[in-house]
Amino acid sequence: MPPAPKTSSDRSILSLFAVQAALTAFFGLVNSDSAHGPAVRAVAIAAAVLCVGVGLVLHFWPSSGTWVLAVGFEIAFIVTGVVVYAGWHVYMVGTIVAIANVARLSRARAVFAAPRAAMPGDGQPYVPPGYGQPGAAPEDTLMSHGQAPGMGQERYPGAAQSVRPDAPGAQHPPIRCAECGQQIAEGSQYCALCGAPVTGQRPAPAEPPAAAVADAMATSTRGSTAMANGFPKGPDIGDAQPARRRRIVLLTVAGVSVLAAVAVTAIALGISAVHKPAHGLVATLTDPPGTSANSVAFSPQGRTLATGDSQDSSTYLWDVATRHKIATLTDPGGSGVNSVAFSPDGHLLATGDADGSSYLWDVATRHRIATLTDPWSAGVTSVAFSPDGRTLAIGDGIGTSYLWDVATGHRIATLADPDGSSVRSVAFSPDGHLLATGDADGSSYLWNLATRHRIATLTDPRSDGVRSVAFSPDGHTLGTGDADGSSHLWNVATGHKIATFTDPRSDGVTSVAFSPDGQLLATGDGTGSSYLWNVATGHKIATRTGPDGSGGNSLAFSPDGRTLATCDQYGTIYLWGVS
Repeated sequence: MPPAPKTSSDRSILSLFAVQAALTAFFGLVNSDSAHGPAVRAVAIAAAVLCVGVGLVLHFWPSSGTWVLAVGFEIAFIVTGVVVYAGWHVYMVGTIVAIANVARLSRARAVFAAPRAAMPGDGQPYVPPGYGQPGAAPEDTLMSHGQAPGMGQERYPGAAQSVRPDAPGAQHPPIRCAECGQQIAEGSQYCALCGAPVTGQRPAPAEPPAAAVADAMATSTRGSTAMANGFPKGPDIGDAQPARRRRIVLLTVAGVSVLAAVAVTAIALGISAVHKPAHGLVATLTDPPGTSANSVAFSPQGRTLATGDSQDSSTYLWDVATRHKIATLTDPGGSGVNSVAFSPDGHLLATGDADGSSYLWDVATRHRIATLTDPWSAGVTSVAFSPDGRTLAIGDGIGTSYLWDVATGHRIATLADPDGSSVRSVAFSPDGHLLATGDADGSSYLWNLATRHRIATLTDPRSDGVRSVAFSPDGHTLGTGDADGSSHLWNVATGHKIATFTDPRSDGVTSVAFSPDGQLLATGDGTGSSYLWNVATGHKIATRTGPDGSGGNSLAFSPDGRTLATCDQYGTIYLWGVS
């Protein structure tokens, strides 16, 4: 059966498959920098190719079989999108397109299941070659359903047919005499019994000439010409061989496509099992014996974790996927590392040393490319890159924060806290316009970086000293961690405190961090516990405590928000799943 003619339905469905493939490929590209980027990219590209392949098969071979193939593929795609990648918005957009495609296919099912469209001449009598010509063979039979002789119908008793009365070789019932009822002999014009003339007699059938038989066989362009009772059957219209080959190709393509879709889904589920950590402790990374992990930071791509050691002046780089240590960066001063931070592009790592120096490292080559020295040689307590990566902020132990030009290594500004207390933490706002500093006297300050002026002072009367500050992703809220065991949320625009979270164990908060989506605030305390708080409701939703009761010196969310890293004074780093 020939394919159905192309319709606007076919073209719209092919367009949906094309859009779905483009979104899926884009999904792979935008997630290529994640910890499992290569595998995610490979799966996305494979799924995109399958989208195009299934769409083309459905477009060029529309049938009920290809319809089932397309619907099955889309269901597999949707299940993968909902179950595996529900948190990855680009893939979910592709899943929505897949749902729309299933709805479109459902409405068009009748089109694909219908037989071929009517062709010119359907329902008209079949007129074989040589019809009405002298010497035509008995193939001059007109079938009543628009088919050639031999198409599933018998030529003789029971077949619906009409025969020209004057066709040579036409067969007739025997003729009897109207007067006496005697059967008239073949070719006789008078009754042999009573001699009455015979009226209405038709010529007796004649044997088909050999030339007519040969001509009928020669005109059969499809199938074979069989002989029945000495007469050649008509041509077999619609040879089964091409149709059989098309079915074999179609079934092969369908089988391979279904197997490929199942394989892609299985691979995606496997990747998800690795990419999406379980809730609770996922992995433990251990620094060399005798060390103390004092700071942690994820690279912007999420592939590398940096940990600063306060005992041996070393910074360690870890592969997040394999959990293996891949590099050791040793500060030349020999003092402990108090703070680490990646540049926004992930090419540089800044480390702040207890001897008052900060170092810039090339992450790819592991080489130190710059040394930035505190003019008063006070210990560096915190380092942070500006959102554009051009400026490095450094806080020291005597109440001063410095701004350094990363490209030149020159100090470009000095911001002094009014009371001279130790600056424990520094953080840039997401737009880069503000710098927040947390002071040991219990105050946090907001600085306008364009004017270098202090524009706000945030103070809690009960504060024992601010140890950590962090901006929310939208920049509207500042989180502060206090030595009295409480954490506060401040409205950046008004300077008003909008929420307070109290450490259940009432110990000092050492670190605070917002999740990438801004919905959670993580706080770490001196007892080794870390807490996850719902920013909107103020409720504590999880507690993370190391197996030995430690793990709260510093903490950081992974860029995708699925993992929380914490470290302790024994040199142990914990990776926790985040719900």
